[in-house]
Amino acid sequence: METVIIPENTSAIKEYAFNKCTNLKEIHIKALPTTLKSIHETAFGEEVYTNATLFIPKKTWNDYFLTPLGYFDKYIEE
Repeated sequence: METVIIPENTSAIKEYAFNKCTNLKEIHIKALPTTLKSIHETAFGEEVYTNATLFIPKKTWNDYFLTPLGYFDKYIEE
């Protein structure tokens, strides 16, 4: 799996959800921070944080930065 799309109505990303998905290149989060209220610390692994690009809704980085999504090296607001 190289691409994951997290739908708008997602409220949580549970532990180890994508932790071992080392082939991930793109993660598209469609949910706003007001909806996606829980992202477990282990939802994504070190390789995912380093190698994948995170796509998030415009003007949400300041909120998502304070969650485990802030560990991503590359992100794009779209």
